[in-house]
Amino acid sequence: MNTTKSQTGALECVRVFPCEVHESLAALRLIAKAATSKDDPQLRRCTPDEYALALTQRKPYDCSGHSNRTGLPCQARALKGGQVCRRHGGALKHVRRAMARRLADAAPRLVSSMLNMATQTDNLTVAQKAGSDPRAAGARHLPA
Repeated sequence: MNTTKSQTGALECVRVFPCEVHESLAALRLIAKAATSKDDPQLRRCTPDEYALALTQRKPYDCSGHSNRTGLPCQARALKGGQVCRRHGGALKHVRRAMARRLADAAPRLVSSMLNMATQTDNLTVAQKAGSDPRAAGARHLPA
């Protein structure tokens, strides 16, 4: 394990994975794409190391679902305002309503943070961007 500084300045332990784990994870993903059913003889569950590596490769906007066949996290992008992709339930009515509610709840906070950023005097570049582009103020999940 290596230690690095996070964005907040705190020390974090970072796990370094051997090349074999990277290779086996890539091979498992290729096998899973080529498999036609859950009973495919080449298909297997991921190992704990492969799972840990896959979790470190996830992005904050990725789907929170997992594969039934391999156990690996889904690599699809979550729908705007949601936590899952269409395949893992993002198309269901109650999920779409929750996403719309989250986006509507985010709007007042977004306007407030944009106003604070645009009127601050510490960093004029940030103030200019906040006044021109809502996505610069942290609304990356809102449609353009």
